[in-house]
Amino acid sequence: IKDRLGSIVSSFGAESIALHLCSDIDSQTSEFYKRFSESLGTPNFSSHRSYEGYASEMARKLVYGQQRPFWDFQNSEAIVLWGASPDAYKLDSSALKGKKLVVVDPFENSFAKDSDLYIQIRPGSDGALALGIINSLIQSGDYDREFIDLFTKGFEDLREYASAFSPERVEMITWVPSEDVEKLADIY
Repeated sequence: IKDRLGSIVSSFGAESIALHLCSDIDSQTSEFYKRFSESLGTPNFSSHRSYEGYASEMARKLVYGQQRPFWDFQNSEAIVLWGASPDAYKLDSSALKGKKLVVVDPFENSFAKDSDLYIQIRPGSDGALALGIINSLIQSGDYDREFIDLFTKGFEDLREYASAFSPERVEMITWVPSEDVEKLADIY
């Protein structure tokens, strides 16, 4: 096993190995496997908890606080399903008439085939895509400067950090063609 893993790491890099634990692993065993993946040099460690919505729940609380957002598909001009099943929002095709639909997901879900733009993203690279969109919006000046000035902190730091995420760099990280990164930014 050691020789085979060593061969894979030297041929393809540590990122080519992923460890995933099922739900019946206790936390002590989970920590062992996490240390094992770190010793291999792979960042690709996940467990059932990675997919149970903890990250999305934390993001929602950071953006909206304790209140749940209201999905107003009826009055939206564009709907972006980013890593979300249409079933999760009880969304059907009748709600999409006359609206742009974008699907961002590694897996082609039922709405991806009929979307205006399907972004088949490399798993785990969502942050790079988001930073590429932010960079495009900042570069174009297509954002609400008054809102930024009144209600945000750290915008200049964000601008500086996001500036490294050109559409071409985002393509290298996410496998999303640079022109699709720009199209998605335009839709936003």
